[in-house]
Amino acid sequence: MDSLLEAQDPDKLLRTLNARVPPPFLAICNPTLGDAIQNFVLDDDSHHVFTTVHGSLDDLQIGDYVYVWNHPLYAVFQPYGNGRGEHAVVSACRTRDRLTGFQVTGHGIPPQTIAQLRSEMLTFLQQGLDLLYVVGTEFLQFL
Repeated sequence: MDSLLEAQDPDKLLRTLNARVPPPFLAICNPTLGDAIQNFVLDDDSHHVFTTVHGSLDDLQIGDYVYVWNHPLYAVFQPYGNGRGEHAVVSACRTRDRLTGFQVTGHGIPPQTIAQLRSEMLTFLQQGLDLLYVVGTEFLQFL
């Protein structure tokens, strides 16, 4: 479904959502609760707002949920962080270039392209490798 910014008639869209029975028509779902699989992931009713499908870049549009995978080394340097990736929403579609054409945002990251995210990740990993080198050098000198 298009985002509210792209909807032709936001008032009509909101009235339609409000008329749905039973509520909640918009909700935050905790994926760790028992009913999350049924109510969040497997919800394929055509009147609902959220669908889970694997699509191509050609079908990506503003408002779509995406999952941006982190480099596997991220989990090595951040063992207690979210090592697999970032949940995000597409906030801009300029071109269909996978690195610079889309902007994503969510969970504390400002709108940025995949190329910008990749650059930040490489900087983070390089800092971790530099720190590991310094610690390893000191350890070997100690022996």
